Amino acid sequence: MTNEQESDSLKNLNVEQIRAFAQQGDMDAQYLLGELLRTGEGVAPDQKEAVRWLLAAAKQDHAWAANNLGLMYHLGAGVEQDFKEAAHWFKKAAKLELPEGQSNLALLHCSGHGVRQDFKEAHRLFKIAAEEGLAEAQNSLGGLYFHGHGVEQNYLEAARWYEEAAGNGHAGAAYNLALMFYNGHGVRQDFNRAISLFEEAAEWGAPDAAYNIGVMHQNGVGVEANDDRAVEWFYKAGKLYLAHGMREPASEAASAIQSSIAGHPLAQKLLAEIFGDDE
Repeated sequence: MTNEQESDSLKNLNVEQIRAFAQQGDMDAQYLLGELLRTGEGVAPDQKEAVRWLLAAAKQDHAWAANNLGLMYHLGAGVEQDFKEAAHWFKKAAKLELPEGQSNLALLHCSGHGVRQDFKEAHRLFKIAAEEGLAEAQNSLGGLYFHGHGVEQNYLEAARWYEEAAGNGHAGAAYNLALMFYNGHGVRQDFNRAISLFEEAAEWGAPDAAYNIGVMHQNGVGVEANDDRAVEWFYKAGKLYLAHGMREPASEAASAIQSSIAGHPLAQKLLAEIFGDDE
Protein backbone atom coordinates (compact mmCIF):
# COMPACT_ATOMS: atom_id res chain seq x y z
CA MET A 1 0.00 0.00 0.00
CA THR A 2 1.16 3.50 -0.76
CA ASN A 3 1.29 6.62 1.40
CA GLU A 4 3.39 9.11 -0.57
CA GLN A 5 2.86 12.76 0.28
CA GLU A 6 1.85 15.59 -1.98
CA SER A 7 3.97 18.74 -2.20
CA ASP A 8 2.99 21.52 0.16
CA SER A 9 4.32 25.09 0.45
CA LEU A 10 3.73 24.84 4.21
CA LYS A 11 6.80 22.59 4.43
CA ASN A 12 8.93 25.75 4.50
CA LEU A 13 7.43 26.61 7.90
CA ASN A 14 8.55 25.20 11.23
CA VAL A 15 6.39 22.79 13.20
CA GLU A 16 4.91 25.40 15.51
CA GLN A 17 3.95 27.62 12.58
CA ILE A 18 2.31 24.64 10.88
CA ARG A 19 0.51 23.79 14.13
CA ALA A 20 -0.82 27.36 14.37
CA PHE A 21 -2.31 27.12 10.87
CA ALA A 22 -3.71 23.66 11.67
CA GLN A 23 -5.43 24.96 14.79
CA GLN A 24 -7.04 27.66 12.65
CA GLY A 25 -8.60 24.93 10.49
CA ASP A 26 -6.26 24.97 7.49
CA MET A 27 -6.64 21.44 6.08
CA ASP A 28 -3.24 21.42 4.35
CA ALA A 29 -1.58 22.36 7.65
CA GLN A 30 -3.62 19.71 9.47
CA TYR A 31 -2.51 17.09 6.96
CA LEU A 32 1.13 18.12 7.11
CA LEU A 33 1.16 18.25 10.91
CA GLY A 34 -0.40 14.78 10.98
CA GLU A 35 2.31 13.48 8.64
CA LEU A 36 5.11 15.05 10.67
CA LEU A 37 3.73 13.48 13.83
CA ARG A 38 3.24 10.14 12.05
CA THR A 39 6.78 9.99 10.70
CA GLY A 40 8.58 11.86 13.48
CA GLU A 41 10.10 14.31 11.02
CA GLY A 42 11.24 17.37 12.98
CA VAL A 43 9.04 16.47 15.93
CA ALA A 44 8.64 13.63 18.43
CA PRO A 45 6.47 10.96 16.78
CA ASP A 46 2.97 10.66 18.17
CA GLN A 47 0.73 8.27 16.29
CA LYS A 48 -2.45 9.11 18.21
CA GLU A 49 -1.97 12.83 17.69
CA ALA A 50 -1.18 12.15 14.03
CA VAL A 51 -4.53 10.39 13.66
CA ARG A 52 -6.31 13.38 15.19
CA TRP A 53 -4.87 15.83 12.68
CA LEU A 54 -5.23 13.54 9.67
CA LEU A 55 -8.86 13.00 10.65
CA ALA A 56 -9.44 16.75 10.83
CA ALA A 57 -7.99 17.21 7.34
CA ALA A 58 -9.78 14.15 5.91
CA LYS A 59 -13.12 15.49 7.14
CA GLN A 60 -12.41 18.55 5.00
CA ASP A 61 -11.94 16.29 1.95
CA HIS A 62 -8.16 16.29 1.92
CA ALA A 63 -7.49 13.24 -0.28
CA TRP A 64 -4.00 12.43 1.02
CA ALA A 65 -5.15 12.77 4.63
CA ALA A 66 -7.99 10.33 3.96
CA ASN A 67 -5.62 7.86 2.30
CA ASN A 68 -3.01 8.00 5.06
CA LEU A 69 -5.66 7.81 7.76
CA GLY A 70 -6.85 4.65 6.02
CA LEU A 71 -3.30 3.30 6.22
CA MET A 72 -3.16 3.97 9.95
CA TYR A 73 -6.39 2.06 10.52
CA HIS A 74 -5.12 -0.71 8.26
CA LEU A 75 -1.87 -1.03 10.24
CA GLY A 76 -3.31 -0.25 13.66
CA ALA A 77 -0.97 2.71 14.09
CA GLY A 78 -2.26 5.17 16.69
CA VAL A 79 -5.66 3.48 16.60
CA GLU A 80 -7.02 -0.03 17.02
CA GLN A 81 -6.66 -1.92 13.75
CA ASP A 82 -9.95 -1.69 11.88
CA PHE A 83 -10.16 -2.81 8.25
CA LYS A 84 -13.69 -1.45 7.81
CA GLU A 85 -12.56 1.98 8.95
CA ALA A 86 -9.52 1.70 6.68
CA ALA A 87 -11.83 0.88 3.77
CA HIS A 88 -14.03 3.87 4.63
CA TRP A 89 -11.13 6.30 4.34
CA PHE A 90 -9.62 4.65 1.27
CA LYS A 91 -13.03 4.91 -0.34
CA LYS A 92 -13.14 8.61 0.45
CA ALA A 93 -9.67 9.12 -1.03
CA ALA A 94 -10.74 7.13 -4.09
CA LYS A 95 -13.83 9.29 -4.55
CA LEU A 96 -11.56 12.33 -4.35
CA GLU A 97 -9.76 10.78 -7.36
CA LEU A 98 -6.50 10.02 -5.58
CA PRO A 99 -4.91 7.06 -7.44
CA GLU A 100 -3.22 5.83 -4.26
CA GLY A 101 -6.60 5.69 -2.53
CA GLN A 102 -8.11 3.80 -5.46
CA SER A 103 -5.23 1.32 -5.43
CA ASN A 104 -5.36 0.81 -1.67
CA LEU A 105 -9.13 0.22 -1.76
CA ALA A 106 -8.62 -2.25 -4.61
CA LEU A 107 -6.11 -4.17 -2.47
CA LEU A 108 -8.75 -4.52 0.24
CA HIS A 109 -11.21 -5.87 -2.34
CA CYS A 110 -8.56 -8.44 -3.30
CA SER A 111 -8.07 -9.58 0.29
CA GLY A 112 -11.65 -9.12 1.50
CA HIS A 113 -10.45 -7.12 4.51
CA GLY A 114 -13.06 -4.59 5.58
CA VAL A 115 -15.02 -5.00 2.34
CA ARG A 116 -16.41 -7.90 0.34
CA GLN A 117 -13.83 -9.75 -1.71
CA ASP A 118 -14.53 -8.58 -5.24
CA PHE A 119 -11.84 -8.95 -7.88
CA LYS A 120 -13.97 -7.25 -10.52
CA GLU A 121 -14.23 -4.13 -8.39
CA ALA A 122 -10.52 -4.41 -7.65
CA HIS A 123 -9.86 -4.55 -11.39
CA ARG A 124 -11.99 -1.45 -11.98
CA LEU A 125 -10.15 0.53 -9.31
CA PHE A 126 -6.67 -0.66 -10.26
CA LYS A 127 -7.35 0.21 -13.90
CA ILE A 128 -8.35 3.78 -13.04
CA ALA A 129 -5.23 4.26 -10.93
CA ALA A 130 -3.01 2.46 -13.45
CA GLU A 131 -4.18 4.70 -16.27
CA GLU A 132 -3.17 7.66 -14.10
CA GLY A 133 0.35 6.24 -14.08
CA LEU A 134 0.52 4.76 -10.57
CA ALA A 135 3.13 2.01 -10.79
CA GLU A 136 1.77 0.08 -7.79
CA ALA A 137 -1.64 -0.16 -9.45
CA GLN A 138 -0.11 -1.09 -12.81
CA ASN A 139 1.75 -3.97 -11.18
CA SER A 140 -1.35 -5.13 -9.33
CA LEU A 141 -3.44 -4.92 -12.49
CA GLY A 142 -0.85 -7.07 -14.23
CA GLY A 143 -1.23 -9.58 -11.42
CA LEU A 144 -5.00 -9.78 -11.91
CA TYR A 145 -4.54 -10.51 -15.61
CA PHE A 146 -1.77 -13.02 -14.91
CA HIS A 147 -3.84 -15.02 -12.42
CA GLY A 148 -7.25 -14.43 -14.04
CA HIS A 149 -8.75 -12.79 -10.96
CA GLY A 150 -11.81 -10.70 -11.84
CA VAL A 151 -10.89 -10.88 -15.53
CA GLU A 152 -10.19 -13.56 -18.08
CA GLN A 153 -6.59 -14.73 -17.75
CA ASN A 154 -4.50 -12.86 -20.27
CA TYR A 155 -0.72 -13.11 -20.17
CA LEU A 156 -0.28 -10.47 -22.86
CA GLU A 157 -2.22 -7.93 -20.81
CA ALA A 158 -0.30 -8.98 -17.70
CA ALA A 159 3.00 -8.41 -19.50
CA ARG A 160 1.79 -5.05 -20.82
CA TRP A 161 0.95 -3.72 -17.36
CA TYR A 162 4.05 -5.20 -15.74
CA GLU A 163 6.10 -3.44 -18.41
CA GLU A 164 4.32 -0.14 -17.74
CA ALA A 165 5.02 -0.46 -14.01
CA ALA A 166 8.62 -1.54 -14.55
CA GLY A 167 9.10 1.49 -16.79
CA ASN A 168 7.98 3.56 -13.80
CA GLY A 169 10.63 2.00 -11.58
CA HIS A 170 8.54 -0.67 -9.82
CA ALA A 171 10.89 -3.46 -8.68
CA GLY A 172 8.13 -6.04 -8.22
CA ALA A 173 6.82 -5.48 -11.72
CA ALA A 174 10.30 -5.83 -13.25
CA TYR A 175 10.66 -9.09 -11.31
CA ASN A 176 7.25 -10.35 -12.42
CA LEU A 177 7.95 -9.51 -16.05
CA ALA A 178 11.35 -11.20 -15.79
CA LEU A 179 9.63 -14.39 -14.63
CA MET A 180 7.30 -14.23 -17.61
CA PHE A 181 10.24 -14.03 -20.03
CA TYR A 182 12.09 -16.74 -18.10
CA ASN A 183 9.14 -19.14 -18.27
CA GLY A 184 7.72 -18.00 -21.62
CA HIS A 185 4.32 -17.12 -20.16
CA GLY A 186 2.47 -15.11 -22.79
CA VAL A 187 5.74 -13.94 -24.30
CA ARG A 188 8.52 -15.61 -26.23
CA GLN A 189 10.94 -17.20 -23.78
CA ASP A 190 13.94 -14.89 -23.64
CA PHE A 191 16.59 -15.52 -21.01
CA ASN A 192 18.55 -12.42 -21.99
CA ARG A 193 15.53 -10.21 -21.38
CA ALA A 194 14.79 -12.09 -18.17
CA ILE A 195 18.24 -11.53 -16.72
CA SER A 196 18.19 -7.86 -17.76
CA LEU A 197 14.88 -7.37 -15.92
CA PHE A 198 16.08 -9.34 -12.91
CA GLU A 199 19.09 -6.99 -12.79
CA GLU A 200 16.79 -3.94 -12.84
CA ALA A 201 14.64 -5.39 -10.08
CA ALA A 202 17.72 -6.24 -8.00
CA GLU A 203 19.07 -2.72 -8.47
CA TRP A 204 15.75 -1.44 -7.11
CA GLY A 205 16.02 -3.68 -4.05
CA ALA A 206 14.28 -6.98 -4.96
CA PRO A 207 16.27 -9.78 -3.26
CA ASP A 208 14.59 -12.66 -5.13
CA ALA A 209 15.70 -11.09 -8.40
CA ALA A 210 19.35 -11.05 -7.28
CA TYR A 211 19.04 -14.66 -6.12
CA ASN A 212 17.60 -15.77 -9.47
CA ILE A 213 20.49 -14.11 -11.31
CA GLY A 214 22.82 -16.15 -9.13
CA VAL A 215 20.98 -19.33 -10.10
CA MET A 216 21.19 -18.43 -13.80
CA HIS A 217 24.94 -17.88 -13.56
CA GLN A 218 25.36 -21.03 -11.51
CA ASN A 219 23.45 -23.19 -14.02
CA GLY A 220 24.44 -21.38 -17.19
CA VAL A 221 20.90 -20.37 -18.12
CA GLY A 222 20.95 -17.47 -20.59
CA VAL A 223 24.57 -16.80 -19.71
CA GLU A 224 27.77 -18.81 -19.63
CA ALA A 225 28.05 -20.72 -16.35
CA ASN A 226 30.25 -18.77 -13.98
CA ASP A 227 30.50 -19.71 -10.32
CA ASP A 228 32.27 -16.48 -9.38
CA ARG A 229 29.44 -14.38 -10.83
CA ALA A 230 26.91 -16.67 -9.16
CA VAL A 231 28.59 -16.10 -5.79
CA GLU A 232 28.53 -12.33 -6.28
CA TRP A 233 24.80 -12.35 -6.96
CA PHE A 234 23.98 -14.76 -4.13
CA TYR A 235 25.86 -12.45 -1.78
CA LYS A 236 23.96 -9.42 -3.10
CA ALA A 237 20.73 -11.33 -2.59
CA GLY A 238 21.70 -12.19 0.98
CA LYS A 239 22.45 -8.55 1.77
CA LEU A 240 19.11 -7.48 0.31
CA TYR A 241 17.27 -10.16 2.29
CA LEU A 242 18.93 -8.88 5.46
CA ALA A 243 17.96 -5.31 4.59
CA HIS A 244 14.35 -6.55 4.54
CA GLY A 245 14.82 -8.39 7.84
CA MET A 246 14.60 -11.82 6.16
CA ARG A 247 17.19 -14.00 7.89
CA GLU A 248 16.09 -17.40 6.60
CA PRO A 249 16.33 -16.51 2.88
CA ALA A 250 19.65 -14.80 3.63
CA SER A 251 20.88 -18.10 5.09
CA GLU A 252 19.72 -19.88 1.93
CA ALA A 253 21.76 -17.39 -0.10
CA ALA A 254 24.82 -18.26 2.01
CA SER A 255 24.15 -21.95 1.34
CA ALA A 256 23.87 -21.19 -2.38
CA ILE A 257 27.30 -19.57 -2.27
CA GLN A 258 28.68 -22.74 -0.68
CA SER A 259 27.05 -24.88 -3.36
CA SER A 260 28.87 -22.86 -6.01
CA ILE A 261 32.27 -22.57 -4.30
CA ALA A 262 32.65 -24.49 -1.05
CA GLY A 263 34.28 -22.47 1.71
CA HIS A 264 33.98 -19.18 -0.14
CA PRO A 265 34.74 -16.28 2.24
CA LEU A 266 31.60 -14.37 1.16
CA ALA A 267 29.48 -17.20 2.56
CA GLN A 268 31.25 -16.89 5.91
CA LYS A 269 30.92 -13.10 5.82
CA LEU A 270 27.20 -13.32 5.09
CA LEU A 271 26.65 -15.90 7.86
CA ALA A 272 28.51 -13.66 10.30
CA GLU A 273 26.21 -10.76 9.39
CA ILE A 274 23.14 -12.97 9.81
CA PHE A 275 24.03 -14.65 13.09
CA GLY A 276 26.75 -12.45 14.54
CA ASP A 277 30.47 -12.94 14.76
CA ASP A 278 30.13 -15.86 17.18
CA GLU A 279 28.52 -18.10 14.55
